Amino acid sequence: MSGGSADGVELSQDGHYFALTCHAIDTRAVIARLLTGAEGAVVTFEGTVRNHTKGRATRCLDYECYESMALKTMLKIGLK
Repeated sequence: MSGGSADGVELSQDGHYFALTCHAIDTRAVIARLLTGAEGAVVTFEGTVRNHTKGRATRCLDYECYESMALKTMLKIGLK
C-alpha cells in the first residue's frame, strides 16, 4: 500500500492480527507471532505478479488505501 505511514499500521483483536505495511513481509516473524503451541500447522503463501498484461510490461504495482478503513474491513472479514 502507499500513501500511508512508513512503518505501517496494525490491529489485534480476540487473538487475530491484521496489518498493513510498505515493507517486505517477514513471514518467519509472522509465523512466530501466530504460534501458540495449539496449532496443527501454519501455512504461508508468497506469489509474484505477471510480468506483462495484454502485451504490456508490468513495471510496478501501486496500491493506495485509507488505512484505518482498510484495517476495519480486514477485521470484519477476518472475524466472520
